[in-house]
Amino acid sequence: MTDKLITMPNRLEIRELTLYEYQQYEAIFQNYTQLVDLNIQEMKETRDCSLYSPLLKPPSFSDRFMNEHWIECDKEKKKELEDISDSECFICFIEMNSDEKTLKCDHCKKTTHQKCASNWLQIHQSCPHCRREQLDPEELPALS
Repeated sequence: MTDKLITMPNRLEIRELTLYEYQQYEAIFQNYTQLVDLNIQEMKETRDCSLYSPLLKPPSFSDRFMNEHWIECDKEKKKELEDISDSECFICFIEMNSDEKTLKCDHCKKTTHQKCASNWLQIHQSCPHCRREQLDPEELPALS
């Protein structure tokens, strides 16, 4: 998890935050595991579970770090989804050929047959996948 954010060359602040978070996490984790080991050893020796030391708060990353991590994961996921091209129409589920007219949603990037999309958009005026407003370009061509 930290490796991905450390290797980001264009975000020095995030790289520094990640290195700091990793060092903190490692230190807290080491203290935590040492205390667990001591408790286990004491329980084995005394056979008394009431004498153990209370455990520290389990190690975790800060909210800021986790937010940055999820932002990067979302960016990566979005990029992966953009790279994947649809092979079948989202409406009729029939495979689309490269020579067929298609319509792609500007928001979610789902592709449908132009004919299927036109029929759908006459009734719904929204993308069948993400439900964002969408107009039929056959009916209302773009002004340019």
